[in-house]
Amino acid sequence: MFFSSDGAKEEAKKMHPFAYADAQGNFDLKTYRDGDGAPPGKYRVSVIAPGTSMGSGGKDRPAGEAAVAPGSAVNIPPNIAKKYGNADTSGIEVTVQQGENNLPPFELK
Repeated sequence: MFFSSDGAKEEAKKMHPFAYADAQGNFDLKTYRDGDGAPPGKYRVSVIAPGTSMGSGGKDRPAGEAAVAPGSAVNIPPNIAKKYGNADTSGIEVTVQQGENNLPPFELK
């Protein structure tokens, strides 16, 4: 899940682009519907797996919201899940530009 971090207008702060990763870790961001992507800007990122107990990625998102395909078998150590499940502690920041974006892989350590 992506959380705006560049002084966006209040309306933009309420939008939280998200994606479900495939088995290879690839994903396509969407904000409202498939294919719409995310508004350009800087974002803090949380990485969530279903079935894990994690902190909130942001004020507007419930804890434990899935960001990998539902039903995926993912085993994430609790310390990794806690750190990366919260956009405030993940340390992952990206910039989305107008047009197609190829973000570098997110390394979870």
